[in-house]
Amino acid sequence: MIRGRCRRTVISLVLTLVASVGTVAVTPSLAAAQVTGSAAVWVTWQAPGNPYFVYGLGGVSCPAADNCVAVGSMRGGSTGSTDPVIEHWNGVSWTGVPTTSPGFNLLGDSLTAVSCPSTAFCMAAGSYFSQWNGSIWSSLPDVPAGGLKAISCTSATFCVAVGQQYVNCPSCLAQTLIEQWNGLTWSVVSSPNQSSGLANTLNGVACSTPMRCQAVGTFSNGSLNQTLAEEWNGLAWIIVSSPDTAPNV
Repeated sequence: MIRGRCRRTVISLVLTLVASVGTVAVTPSLAAAQVTGSAAVWVTWQAPGNPYFVYGLGGVSCPAADNCVAVGSMRGGSTGSTDPVIEHWNGVSWTGVPTTSPGFNLLGDSLTAVSCPSTAFCMAAGSYFSQWNGSIWSSLPDVPAGGLKAISCTSATFCVAVGQQYVNCPSCLAQTLIEQWNGLTWSVVSSPNQSSGLANTLNGVACSTPMRCQAVGTFSNGSLNQTLAEEWNGLAWIIVSSPDTAPNV
């Protein structure tokens, strides 16, 4: 959540967009628009006498041309804790939206992905779940079983979130994680791995209907990372073949 003092002074601050191509000065609205294009891009600012804050937007969804939602996180202050960030696009500019986090994690909470099948419903996922009901954002009591990286909702009663969960700790091996929303609660559904002894993770998901979803990610064969694709057929998730090279490679 953006603290009051920072919110009041942001208009007078200079934001720096740090990307792989270099550093450029941008306005707050331009910063948000560009950050949503890549999860690897961060917006930073430092106000004189204020703690140092780092903002990042990692997910965006637009149910209409004049209605978009972007989510991410901010980190700063003396403790370095993380707070979620939600921003809204009204067709002209981006503005911050009040939000709260449940405090599941000692070091703070963050949001990494969002899906809005309509202007009256959005679901955001990360270290926790947050739901938009058309009026307010509210955190849900459901605790994700691991790190969630992507989400897709076909309606207010069907969403799928994917990512990774760690097993066999303290050595900790990453395995696929898929969770499903039924309109009331989130629950973990069984998801296959290329091998239970290899690292597997899912980075993206898209659902055209509650009966059809595709999730993609990567797995390690012990020496190289390879593509991982899984399909939901309405009954179960199954691994489907996916090439590891492009036609021109």
